[in-house]
Amino acid sequence: MPTVVGIVGEKGSGKGTLVGLLAEAAPSHLSVVGMRFSDLHRETLALWDLPITRQNMQELSRVLVDAYGADVIARAMHRRIERTQADIIVVDGVRWEEDRKLIRSFPVNILVYVTASAQLRFERIRGRGQNVDDHQASFQQFMDEERALAEQSIARIGVTADIIIRNEGTIEEYQRHVQHVLHRVLTHQATPT
Repeated sequence: MPTVVGIVGEKGSGKGTLVGLLAEAAPSHLSVVGMRFSDLHRETLALWDLPITRQNMQELSRVLVDAYGADVIARAMHRRIERTQADIIVVDGVRWEEDRKLIRSFPVNILVYVTASAQLRFERIRGRGQNVDDHQASFQQFMDEERALAEQSIARIGVTADIIIRNEGTIEEYQRHVQHVLHRVLTHQATPT
């Protein structure tokens, strides 16, 4: 039975870095697979040859939820998780209550909240350019996006997490946080709850 680790956090907080560091730190006998809720959006936009921007992903979420119900994205991710063969499945991008319920629906689960100051997250986003509009965004645009419907429940879900990480230090400090997460995962691997 896999351990499902859900990661909730604001954009630029270090969720993707946590996934990578966790995969690197895991013992070699355990398989780790990372997936993102945003992959579902990116794949859909790419299928229709639409630009992969934050605005388009947020609009797609709104349209899907309005048309097919609040749990439509969580249902799609549930199917993806069930088809994945791994000891540890790390799901990046929990941001809706239905996403939180999805993570908690698996018998062995951990929810991790990663956060950082808005200014630091803005600088990270500008530097990485994951979406086509990342390099161009002003701090005001960044803050406007923070108020989007898909971002509003992140902090509220975050306080329900098993582990809360304030990621504002060095990479070495972050790696220590990841070791704590890994310890919880390994403990859950041994004794499912």
